[in-house]
Amino acid sequence: MAKFCKYCGKELVDGKCDCEGFVAANAAASQPLPAEPAAEAPAEEVSAQIPVVEGQVVDAPKPAVAPQPEATVQEKAAAAAAGAGAAVAGAAAATGAAVAGAVNAVQAKTGVNFGELFGKMWNLILLGLKKPLSAVKEAEKEENQLTAMIFSGCYLLIIFFTFLIHMPVGKASKAFGIGGRASFGWWLIVLVAVAVLINSLFTWVFTKKHAADLTFKKAFAGVCMSNVYPCCAFVVAFVLGFFAPGLAELVLMASLLIWTSIMTINVQRLLQGADDDKRVWTAFVYTLVCGAIVGLVGSMVLGGLVLSFARNMTSALNYWF
Repeated sequence: MAKFCKYCGKELVDGKCDCEGFVAANAAASQPLPAEPAAEAPAEEVSAQIPVVEGQVVDAPKPAVAPQPEATVQEKAAAAAAGAGAAVAGAAAATGAAVAGAVNAVQAKTGVNFGELFGKMWNLILLGLKKPLSAVKEAEKEENQLTAMIFSGCYLLIIFFTFLIHMPVGKASKAFGIGGRASFGWWLIVLVAVAVLINSLFTWVFTKKHAADLTFKKAFAGVCMSNVYPCCAFVVAFVLGFFAPGLAELVLMASLLIWTSIMTINVQRLLQGADDDKRVWTAFVYTLVCGAIVGLVGSMVLGGLVLSFARNMTSALNYWF
């Protein structure tokens, strides 16, 4: 089928026409379009380009970061100290929370208010220092018996740690070694605990006919609370042992004599319904028992101390006279 030129209407020969319109139109279409200038990349980006291999993923170039000034030694130390302080504070808070949780759990399980219990103990200690026999009477009451027993346990621990740290043991003195002192301390705790039990049993047996309301538990609580002066004496001896062991000896010996007097007078109080002669003999026997206990414990506890103190005094007297 023949085709005709749209400019002049003639039949096209091989799809072309020689008229001016066809020639001009085809000449404009055959000319190439002018190429657009390529955008130049910045010098930093061009220098940062990395050749890309087919199938390889290349990260985009990261922006340049301005160099920061280095921290001084003081700043680093302050930062480290702040971090350590925060760690210690966190550990202390966690420990405190754990202890508080354990105490609350024990209180909930046993029904014992430890804050109230230790408040009572402190009040009984103060009363025992001012009025020893009144403290014994208060300890015999039902609401104070547990407090008195816990105080006696604290007293035993004070004795143990006093010997563990620096108190001499008989003639062996500190050459006995820390392990030996620890073993002796545990044995001494048992000895003092047995002595308290013997005193309690003796008090209850010898006075139950005349003190009908006295039970063994009451007698035990009273004997426990009678140790206020020996307990305080061991605390003082622990401190004095670092620089004045001779004075520590005298404090301990005086406290044991005070304790013997308190227990003897306590037996006299419980025997108010007995005749005077029985009270005298009972007090005498009781004093012998207390004296035996004091002698047994004191010879082991204070033997080396007394001897060393006597030697020091003798040397001082010989020097001056």
